[in-house]
Amino acid sequence: METPIANNRLLLIINPISGVGAKEAIEPLVRELMTPTGYTVDVAYTCARGDATRLACKAAANGYKAVVAAGGDGTVNETAKALCGTGIRFGIIPCGSGNGLARHLGIPMDLRKATKLMAKNHVIDIDYGSVNGMPFFCTFGIGFDAAVSGHFAKQHRRGRLSYIKSAISEYINFHPQVYTLSANGKVLTEKAFLIAVCNASQYGNNAYIAPHASITDGQLDITIIHAGNPIDT
Repeated sequence: METPIANNRLLLIINPISGVGAKEAIEPLVRELMTPTGYTVDVAYTCARGDATRLACKAAANGYKAVVAAGGDGTVNETAKALCGTGIRFGIIPCGSGNGLARHLGIPMDLRKATKLMAKNHVIDIDYGSVNGMPFFCTFGIGFDAAVSGHFAKQHRRGRLSYIKSAISEYINFHPQVYTLSANGKVLTEKAFLIAVCNASQYGNNAYIAPHASITDGQLDITIIHAGNPIDT
């Protein structure tokens, strides 16, 4: 058993509509596995976009030791951005459609296994990027992937099938654009299908866009994909 933590409050933030599975088992599971490690578990559910950020900010202001996000990459991003620079420990229970950051970190997709891993209390510091003052922790896209994400966000149904439908729908009318990038002292102008700026290695569902990316090396990996024929794309 882990040594009890001096400041032992943990806030579990659950997004009840993330992914496709039921979320009823998450709260008792976290209480079962985290309480023996010395944590007192409080639980909050999101109801709308921005709730996870608000709840995490409140936890930081109230002196919580740890915050855990149970949801997908959207919930993870909303929660984590409120904790940057606070020193508060952040845990992920992946139950979204893609779970890109969790997969990159090697967190199991099985809820019990993920919570057991979290209970081992292994903490690392990771990098993050920023777009227009907004932090991101996994990937940031311009072009086709951004269009697909925007379409997916408007769908009522979640899951991999909805992603595929969004991709097909956007591809029909999508046109590559010309972009100018400034990085490492160089300026590059390219007509691209998409540009992915990656802190982590994948979008989610093990779809790797930057296989060699690291979240601890202090660098972002930029992947440029040019327009090809429909089969290549």
